[in-house]
Amino acid sequence: MKYTILEEFKKYLILNGLDETRWRKALQYVKYCELNNLDYCNMTYSQFQDYGVSITRRTKESATFNACINTVKLFSKFLVDAGKANQTLVDDIKRIKLQKTERKIRAFITKDELTEILQMAETFVEYMDPVKMRAILYFMFYTGLRRNEIINLRRADIDLAKYTVIVKTPTKNRMERIVFLPRSISPTKTHHAVNVTKMLEDYFAIEGENENAFNMNARKFQVLFKNLKDFAPNNKLSPHALRHSFARMLAKNGIDSRIAQKLLGHKDISTTMIYYDPDIDVMHDIYNQKIK
Repeated sequence: MKYTILEEFKKYLILNGLDETRWRKALQYVKYCELNNLDYCNMTYSQFQDYGVSITRRTKESATFNACINTVKLFSKFLVDAGKANQTLVDDIKRIKLQKTERKIRAFITKDELTEILQMAETFVEYMDPVKMRAILYFMFYTGLRRNEIINLRRADIDLAKYTVIVKTPTKNRMERIVFLPRSISPTKTHHAVNVTKMLEDYFAIEGENENAFNMNARKFQVLFKNLKDFAPNNKLSPHALRHSFARMLAKNGIDSRIAQKLLGHKDISTTMIYYDPDIDVMHDIYNQKIK
Protein backbone atom coordinates (compact mmCIF):
# COMPACT_ATOMS: atom_id res chain seq x y z
CA MET A 1 0.00 0.00 0.00
CA LYS A 2 1.42 3.38 -1.02
CA TYR A 3 0.18 5.32 2.00
CA THR A 4 1.61 4.06 5.32
CA ILE A 5 -1.03 6.02 7.23
CA LEU A 6 -3.74 3.87 5.62
CA GLU A 7 -1.95 0.69 6.66
CA GLU A 8 -2.12 1.97 10.24
CA PHE A 9 -5.77 2.95 9.79
CA LYS A 10 -6.61 -0.53 8.50
CA LYS A 11 -5.04 -2.07 11.62
CA TYR A 12 -7.06 0.38 13.73
CA LEU A 13 -10.27 -0.78 12.06
CA ILE A 14 -9.46 -4.46 12.57
CA LEU A 15 -8.48 -4.03 16.23
CA ASN A 16 -11.71 -2.15 16.92
CA GLY A 17 -13.88 -4.74 15.18
CA LEU A 18 -14.87 -2.36 12.39
CA ASP A 19 -15.26 -2.93 8.68
CA GLU A 20 -11.69 -2.92 7.39
CA THR A 21 -12.84 -2.08 3.86
CA ARG A 22 -13.50 1.48 5.08
CA TRP A 23 -9.84 2.24 4.36
CA ARG A 24 -10.81 2.49 0.68
CA LYS A 25 -13.02 5.55 1.32
CA ALA A 26 -10.24 6.89 3.55
CA LEU A 27 -7.91 6.52 0.57
CA GLN A 28 -10.26 8.67 -1.54
CA TYR A 29 -10.16 11.30 1.21
CA VAL A 30 -6.35 11.22 1.54
CA LYS A 31 -6.01 11.58 -2.24
CA TYR A 32 -8.44 14.53 -2.16
CA CYS A 33 -6.30 16.23 0.49
CA GLU A 34 -3.14 15.52 -1.49
CA LEU A 35 -4.66 16.91 -4.71
CA ASN A 36 -5.77 20.10 -2.95
CA ASN A 37 -2.59 20.58 -0.88
CA LEU A 38 -4.43 19.98 2.38
CA ASP A 39 -3.08 18.44 5.57
CA TYR A 40 -5.56 15.80 6.78
CA CYS A 41 -4.11 16.16 10.30
CA ASN A 42 -5.00 19.87 10.42
CA MET A 43 -8.26 20.27 8.51
CA THR A 44 -10.61 23.11 9.40
CA TYR A 45 -14.40 23.08 9.45
CA SER A 46 -14.44 25.12 6.21
CA GLN A 47 -12.13 22.61 4.50
CA PHE A 48 -14.34 19.74 5.67
CA GLN A 49 -17.29 21.61 4.14
CA ASP A 50 -15.44 21.85 0.83
CA TYR A 51 -14.82 18.10 0.94
CA GLY A 52 -18.53 17.51 1.55
CA VAL A 53 -19.38 19.69 -1.45
CA SER A 54 -16.97 17.67 -3.60
CA ILE A 55 -18.80 14.47 -2.63
CA THR A 56 -22.23 15.89 -3.53
CA ARG A 57 -20.87 16.98 -6.90
CA ARG A 58 -19.60 13.47 -7.52
CA THR A 59 -22.76 11.66 -6.42
CA LYS A 60 -26.37 12.50 -5.63
CA GLU A 61 -26.74 9.47 -3.34
CA SER A 62 -27.25 10.48 0.30
CA ALA A 63 -26.08 7.08 1.49
CA THR A 64 -22.75 7.50 -0.36
CA PHE A 65 -22.29 11.00 1.07
CA ASN A 66 -22.97 9.73 4.59
CA ALA A 67 -20.61 6.76 4.18
CA CYS A 68 -17.80 9.07 3.06
CA ILE A 69 -18.33 11.56 5.91
CA ASN A 70 -18.61 8.79 8.51
CA THR A 71 -15.34 7.32 7.27
CA VAL A 72 -13.61 10.70 7.55
CA LYS A 73 -14.98 11.04 11.09
CA LEU A 74 -13.54 7.65 11.94
CA PHE A 75 -10.24 8.42 10.20
CA SER A 76 -9.97 11.71 12.11
CA LYS A 77 -10.62 9.93 15.41
CA PHE A 78 -7.88 7.45 14.50
CA LEU A 79 -5.47 10.36 13.88
CA VAL A 80 -6.31 11.84 17.30
CA ASP A 81 -6.00 8.48 19.07
CA ALA A 82 -2.64 7.93 17.35
CA GLY A 83 -1.38 11.31 18.59
CA LYS A 84 -1.10 12.72 15.05
CA ALA A 85 -3.82 15.37 15.42
CA ASN A 86 -5.63 17.46 18.03
CA GLN A 87 -9.17 16.86 19.29
CA THR A 88 -10.35 19.93 17.36
CA LEU A 89 -10.05 17.83 14.20
CA VAL A 90 -12.75 15.45 15.43
CA ASP A 91 -14.86 18.31 16.79
CA ASP A 92 -14.83 20.07 13.41
CA ILE A 93 -15.72 17.02 11.28
CA LYS A 94 -18.58 16.21 13.68
CA ARG A 95 -20.13 19.55 12.72
CA ILE A 96 -20.71 18.24 9.18
CA LYS A 97 -24.31 17.01 9.17
CA LEU A 98 -25.29 13.78 7.50
CA GLN A 99 -27.93 13.90 4.78
CA LYS A 100 -31.38 12.43 5.28
CA THR A 101 -31.86 9.11 3.51
CA GLU A 102 -34.97 7.22 2.58
CA ARG A 103 -35.08 4.19 4.84
CA LYS A 104 -35.47 1.16 2.61
CA ILE A 105 -35.01 -2.51 3.29
CA ARG A 106 -32.29 -3.77 1.00
CA ALA A 107 -32.51 -6.81 -1.22
CA PHE A 108 -33.56 -10.03 0.47
CA ILE A 109 -34.11 -13.62 -0.57
CA THR A 110 -36.43 -16.39 0.59
CA LYS A 111 -35.32 -19.80 1.83
CA ASP A 112 -36.47 -21.35 -1.44
CA GLU A 113 -34.35 -18.86 -3.37
CA LEU A 114 -31.37 -19.65 -1.12
CA THR A 115 -31.73 -23.34 -1.93
CA GLU A 116 -31.89 -22.58 -5.64
CA ILE A 117 -28.83 -20.31 -5.44
CA LEU A 118 -26.88 -23.09 -3.75
CA GLN A 119 -27.98 -25.69 -6.27
CA MET A 120 -26.60 -23.52 -9.08
CA ALA A 121 -23.48 -22.52 -7.16
CA GLU A 122 -22.58 -26.10 -6.26
CA THR A 123 -22.56 -26.87 -9.98
CA PHE A 124 -20.63 -23.87 -11.28
CA VAL A 125 -18.50 -22.55 -8.37
CA GLU A 126 -15.58 -24.94 -8.23
CA TYR A 127 -13.06 -23.23 -5.94
CA MET A 128 -14.99 -23.86 -2.68
CA ASP A 129 -16.17 -27.19 -1.29
CA PRO A 130 -19.99 -27.25 -1.58
CA VAL A 131 -20.22 -28.57 2.00
CA LYS A 132 -18.48 -25.42 3.25
CA MET A 133 -20.50 -23.12 1.01
CA ARG A 134 -23.76 -24.65 2.18
CA ALA A 135 -22.78 -24.37 5.85
CA ILE A 136 -21.75 -20.72 5.54
CA LEU A 137 -24.82 -19.53 3.65
CA TYR A 138 -27.41 -21.36 5.75
CA PHE A 139 -25.65 -20.23 8.93
CA MET A 140 -25.77 -16.60 7.78
CA PHE A 141 -29.37 -16.87 6.60
CA TYR A 142 -30.66 -18.31 9.91
CA THR A 143 -28.56 -16.28 12.37
CA GLY A 144 -28.49 -12.86 10.68
CA LEU A 145 -24.90 -12.27 11.76
CA ARG A 146 -22.95 -9.44 10.20
CA ARG A 147 -19.98 -10.35 8.04
CA ASN A 148 -17.48 -9.02 10.61
CA GLU A 149 -19.23 -10.93 13.39
CA ILE A 150 -18.69 -14.14 11.45
CA ILE A 151 -15.05 -13.23 10.83
CA ASN A 152 -14.60 -12.81 14.60
CA LEU A 153 -16.43 -16.06 15.40
CA ARG A 154 -14.63 -19.11 16.78
CA ARG A 155 -15.96 -22.67 16.75
CA ALA A 156 -15.87 -22.67 20.54
CA ASP A 157 -18.60 -20.01 20.36
CA ILE A 158 -20.93 -22.41 18.50
CA ASP A 159 -22.71 -25.00 20.64
CA LEU A 160 -24.33 -27.44 18.23
CA ALA A 161 -25.80 -29.51 21.07
CA LYS A 162 -27.66 -26.51 22.50
CA TYR A 163 -28.30 -24.84 19.10
CA THR A 164 -26.75 -21.59 20.33
CA VAL A 165 -24.06 -19.19 19.14
CA ILE A 166 -22.32 -16.62 21.33
CA VAL A 167 -21.50 -13.48 19.35
CA LYS A 168 -18.60 -11.93 21.23
CA THR A 169 -16.92 -8.56 21.11
CA PRO A 170 -15.67 -6.84 19.10
CA THR A 171 -19.02 -6.26 17.45
CA LYS A 172 -20.70 -3.17 16.08
CA ASN A 173 -22.25 -2.23 19.44
CA ARG A 174 -19.54 -3.66 21.71
CA MET A 175 -22.02 -6.10 23.22
CA GLU A 176 -22.16 -9.87 23.49
CA ARG A 177 -25.36 -11.61 22.54
CA ILE A 178 -26.69 -15.10 21.97
CA VAL A 179 -28.33 -16.17 18.73
CA PHE A 180 -29.86 -19.51 17.92
CA LEU A 181 -29.65 -22.22 15.31
CA PRO A 182 -32.92 -23.71 14.06
CA ARG A 183 -33.46 -27.32 15.17
CA SER A 184 -34.96 -28.12 11.79
CA ILE A 185 -36.25 -26.26 8.76
CA SER A 186 -39.53 -27.64 7.51
CA PRO A 187 -39.82 -28.65 3.85
CA THR A 188 -41.70 -26.52 1.35
CA LYS A 189 -43.65 -27.49 -1.75
CA THR A 190 -40.47 -27.32 -3.80
CA HIS A 191 -37.63 -28.15 -1.37
CA HIS A 192 -36.83 -30.76 1.25
CA ALA A 193 -36.24 -30.19 4.98
CA VAL A 194 -32.94 -28.60 6.07
CA ASN A 195 -30.79 -29.44 9.09
CA VAL A 196 -28.41 -26.54 9.71
CA THR A 197 -26.52 -28.13 12.61
CA LYS A 198 -25.84 -31.23 10.48
CA MET A 199 -24.45 -28.97 7.75
CA LEU A 200 -22.11 -27.37 10.29
CA GLU A 201 -21.04 -30.75 11.66
CA ASP A 202 -20.26 -31.98 8.14
CA TYR A 203 -18.23 -28.88 7.34
CA PHE A 204 -16.29 -28.86 10.63
CA ALA A 205 -15.41 -32.52 10.03
CA ILE A 206 -13.67 -31.82 6.70
CA GLU A 207 -11.87 -28.54 7.49
CA GLY A 208 -10.05 -27.58 10.68
CA GLU A 209 -10.28 -24.15 12.29
CA ASN A 210 -7.50 -21.82 11.15
CA GLU A 211 -8.46 -18.15 10.78
CA ASN A 212 -11.84 -18.42 12.48
CA ALA A 213 -14.90 -20.70 12.63
CA PHE A 214 -15.40 -20.67 8.85
CA ASN A 215 -11.83 -19.69 7.84
CA MET A 216 -13.20 -16.64 6.04
CA ASN A 217 -11.93 -13.06 5.83
CA ALA A 218 -13.28 -9.94 4.12
CA ARG A 219 -11.56 -10.73 0.84
CA LYS A 220 -12.85 -14.32 0.74
CA PHE A 221 -16.40 -13.11 1.42
CA GLN A 222 -16.08 -10.61 -1.41
CA VAL A 223 -14.98 -13.30 -3.85
CA LEU A 224 -17.67 -15.75 -2.72
CA PHE A 225 -20.56 -13.31 -3.12
CA LYS A 226 -19.22 -12.01 -6.40
CA ASN A 227 -19.57 -15.58 -7.69
CA LEU A 228 -22.98 -16.13 -6.10
CA LYS A 229 -24.77 -13.00 -7.29
CA ASP A 230 -25.12 -14.38 -10.82
CA PHE A 231 -27.50 -17.01 -9.43
CA ALA A 232 -29.52 -14.62 -7.22
CA PRO A 233 -32.77 -12.82 -8.13
CA ASN A 234 -31.94 -9.54 -9.89
CA ASN A 235 -28.24 -10.42 -9.49
CA LYS A 236 -28.31 -8.97 -5.98
CA LEU A 237 -26.76 -10.94 -3.13
CA SER A 238 -24.43 -9.86 -0.34
CA PRO A 239 -23.70 -10.81 3.29
CA HIS A 240 -25.97 -7.95 4.37
CA ALA A 241 -28.74 -9.14 2.05
CA LEU A 242 -28.76 -12.42 4.01
CA ARG A 243 -28.99 -10.42 7.24
CA HIS A 244 -31.93 -8.48 5.81
CA SER A 245 -33.50 -11.79 4.78
CA PHE A 246 -33.24 -13.07 8.37
CA ALA A 247 -34.70 -9.85 9.80
CA ARG A 248 -37.59 -9.90 7.33
CA MET A 249 -38.23 -13.56 8.17
CA LEU A 250 -38.47 -12.70 11.90
CA ALA A 251 -40.97 -9.92 11.18
CA LYS A 252 -43.05 -11.97 8.73
CA ASN A 253 -43.33 -14.84 11.22
CA GLY A 254 -44.56 -12.57 14.02
CA ILE A 255 -41.47 -12.65 16.24
CA ASP A 256 -41.75 -9.92 18.89
CA SER A 257 -39.78 -6.85 17.80
CA ARG A 258 -37.85 -6.72 21.12
CA ILE A 259 -36.70 -10.30 20.61
CA ALA A 260 -35.77 -9.50 17.02
CA GLN A 261 -33.79 -6.49 18.25
CA LYS A 262 -31.71 -8.70 20.54
CA LEU A 263 -31.18 -11.38 17.90
CA LEU A 264 -30.04 -8.79 15.35
CA GLY A 265 -27.88 -6.86 17.79
CA HIS A 266 -29.57 -3.54 17.03
CA LYS A 267 -28.80 -0.82 19.57
CA ASP A 268 -31.88 1.19 18.58
CA ILE A 269 -35.31 -0.48 18.32
CA SER A 270 -36.21 1.93 15.49
CA THR A 271 -33.70 0.11 13.26
CA THR A 272 -35.50 -3.17 13.95
CA MET A 273 -38.92 -1.65 13.35
CA ILE A 274 -38.05 -0.97 9.70
CA TYR A 275 -38.72 -4.66 9.09
CA TYR A 276 -42.07 -4.49 10.90
CA ASP A 277 -43.60 -2.10 8.39
CA PRO A 278 -45.66 -4.66 6.45
CA ASP A 279 -44.94 -5.04 2.76
CA ILE A 280 -47.52 -5.85 0.09
CA ASP A 281 -46.96 -9.63 0.35
CA VAL A 282 -47.57 -9.67 4.10
CA MET A 283 -50.68 -7.50 3.77
CA HIS A 284 -51.99 -9.77 1.01
CA ASP A 285 -51.46 -12.90 3.16
CA ILE A 286 -53.27 -11.40 6.14
CA TYR A 287 -56.09 -10.13 3.94
CA ASN A 288 -56.64 -13.60 2.49
CA GLN A 289 -56.61 -15.17 5.96
CA LYS A 290 -59.09 -12.71 7.49
CA ILE A 291 -61.42 -11.88 4.62
CA LYS A 292 -63.49 -14.96 3.74
